[in-house]
Amino acid sequence: MIFSDILLWPVLVLLMITFRVFIASCFVMCALFINNCVHPSKVGKVNGLSVAFSGITRALAPITTGSLYAWSIGYGTDDVGFPLDHHLAFYFLALAFFLALCVGVRIPERISRKKTN
Repeated sequence: MIFSDILLWPVLVLLMITFRVFIASCFVMCALFINNCVHPSKVGKVNGLSVAFSGITRALAPITTGSLYAWSIGYGTDDVGFPLDHHLAFYFLALAFFLALCVGVRIPERISRKKTN
């Protein structure tokens, strides 16, 4: 066994703390990018829209991926086979990550500076 029982929980706690710090950092960076994209007079409206869409996607993501995984476990494994079996939800999440990565690397440099006019 690689980790003993004594080391398992401290390592897991450290990984979870690191994960949560990165999640919070990403949320703050998205808010900064959104604020840098709009005129200062419209920041409140845009922040309201971004929080609303963030809430909608946070509500829909578990529903869709959970339903997709449940369908692939129930029907995909027996009836359809490989691409639509229990791996389907993970392929879907990998595709979403890849699309987010493609969008992320195309963010223009001007977004890192605050809009003044």
